Amino acid sequence: QQCSDWTARPLSTAQVQYGALDAAVLPILLSRIMQHEASITNMYNDKFFSVHSKLRTSLRFVVLDDDLEFLDGHVYEVPMGSVKDYLGHSIARQTWHTSRQGAPPMPTQISISLVEERTAKREAERA
Repeated sequence: QQCSDWTARPLSTAQVQYGALDAAVLPILLSRIMQHEASITNMYNDKFFSVHSKLRTSLRFVVLDDDLEFLDGHVYEVPMGSVKDYLGHSIARQTWHTSRQGAPPMPTQISISLVEERTAKREAERA
């Protein structure tokens, strides 16, 4: 599946399984390498993750209901993330530092008026 057409939609069942396996195997491989390769641990004086802190970052992608965005005066609130349009779909992308905090709440819909109220409150606090 590695060389299949990943731009074609929908993805085949085999592509989805390949992608899921790819994502699941990486943390296991890193753990095994760190346990069994003393040269890596020694080279970084047991500070491998301090030097490579991006390896401790978690990501979450959520496909949003395109029909609901901006419907009836609502938008998505995405804690520790943002909404982007990919291949015609709205995708929420959230990022957080794995070792410092838990996962942020899932994206939720809020009213545009609530967003405006929060913005006005922040601006008033700054003044």
